[in-house]
Amino acid sequence: MKILCTYKPTEQPWGGANTFLRALYSEWEKSGDEVIFDINSNDFDLVFMNQLSIGRGNGGGYLNISDISTLKIKRPKVPIIVRLVNLRHHSNPSIFYRLKTDYSKDKDTVKLSNIADHAIYQSHYQKSFFKARGSDPENFTVIHNGASEDFLNFKRTPPELTQKDNLIIVSSSFSKRATKRHDLISKLSLCENVQIHHMGAWPDNVPLNNVNLCGVLEHEEMLSLFKKAHYFLHPAVKDPCPNSMIEALCAGLPVIYNPERGSGTELGKNHGIAINTNDIPATLLSARAQYQKLSSKLLNDRFEFSIKLAAKSYSDVFKSYL
Repeated sequence: MKILCTYKPTEQPWGGANTFLRALYSEWEKSGDEVIFDINSNDFDLVFMNQLSIGRGNGGGYLNISDISTLKIKRPKVPIIVRLVNLRHHSNPSIFYRLKTDYSKDKDTVKLSNIADHAIYQSHYQKSFFKARGSDPENFTVIHNGASEDFLNFKRTPPELTQKDNLIIVSSSFSKRATKRHDLISKLSLCENVQIHHMGAWPDNVPLNNVNLCGVLEHEEMLSLFKKAHYFLHPAVKDPCPNSMIEALCAGLPVIYNPERGSGTELGKNHGIAINTNDIPATLLSARAQYQKLSSKLLNDRFEFSIKLAAKSYSDVFKSYL
């Protein structure tokens, strides 16, 4: 199968979508499929889009909805499958929304979801906010993201956690947006017998308190940090399907997640602890009490969060059109 991918990733760290798609394409190629990035090519069986983004590997930027209409006219029998990502109205709402380009971009994204042959949502939560803005494709599937082989192959032995041990927690965020809830990470770091190591970005307006900043890490460095950690902390809200959380789960690290608006509960309810923002010490006590049980269960379920399963699920959709 020859797959024309309109999003070209970069090998450099560039957010969750870039990491996920790089791993996804690699899995397809291992299965014998050919991934093509030349949109002017005429030799392909299927078009796969990451919304309208063309990716950092193509210099960044976006396709226009007219480009897709032209493609459908040019190759009417070639199926177009779109992976939906986010809407500006959801990720960064503003009272000036209708006066900005955000409104027109969202209209194009929703239109794309409806004219594509098949839409893929990353979570049921994501599907709900897309539907609220008019996304109602005839054919769709919900497929969670998956972590690369580095995480699935990681040999994790859950470190001991006794009453006297510090609870070691890892968190991660590529963005500094308020929805990432760095403030909760900061608050947790003030609790007794807790160590928090944060990978990625940290906003200037949130006190660091006792958080240890690790900067942007490569997979090998991340896994080294995971090896000594007890939990991965994902306090963000409004995340469609956080790749950082998927990677931690795939590596065998239970999660502490935010049960408020977002996909945290959908992904983490069977392998983690929900944050009680009104009683953080109680959350940490629960995390200690359930650590062994959650770790044991997750070690048996890691494949659910792997790129191998995600790639197969995407391929099954593709094959249904060929």
